[in-house]
Amino acid sequence: HPARNSGSVGMEYPTLITGGANIWAKRDEFHFAWRRLKGDFILQARVAFIGKGVDPHRKGGLMIRQNLTPGSPYADVMVHGDGMVSLQYRVEQDGPTWQIISATWHPKRIQLEREGDFVYFSIAGADGKLKHAGGSFRIAFQAPYYVGLALSSHNNSVTETGVFSNVEIKVPSLAYVPDTGYPAKVESTLEFIDVGGIQSRT
Repeated sequence: HPARNSGSVGMEYPTLITGGANIWAKRDEFHFAWRRLKGDFILQARVAFIGKGVDPHRKGGLMIRQNLTPGSPYADVMVHGDGMVSLQYRVEQDGPTWQIISATWHPKRIQLEREGDFVYFSIAGADGKLKHAGGSFRIAFQAPYYVGLALSSHNNSVTETGVFSNVEIKVPSLAYVPDTGYPAKVESTLEFIDVGGIQSRT
């Protein structure tokens, strides 16, 4: 079965046991505990593997997926068995998979965020504080889509176990702007200065 799924389970589901060849290339084989969602979200968790494992590229993490077919468009934040963390994504149905590798390995916590047509990933290192990993990608998901916890053994002849702890899913909120009294739609400031006029700064 290309994508074993646990149905619409709660995000508190702590442990997955799986086989599966990989989450990569043009088709995925993994265990997926999912919930159907629409709109923006932030999903966070700590991922830990049980045992030494067989393949250093066994992987567990957080995923958004358009559908439950093996070649669905998706984006995820994956922690590999050797500690590598990457943002993986497939833009087109049955298309190739790409990735952005984080400079931080062996994370304490990971985060996957969807905002509009963009996905972002954040990682907590030794200090335990989530920070943007420097990678994002534009990929348009049509609501409703599937969001949840994913695990693959990267070896179809063995099973691996992953524990997902402190799982949290929430809707992102925009910063309040005192000058306008409204939430910010873009968290930035743009200022125009006439450098040649009498109002220019010195």
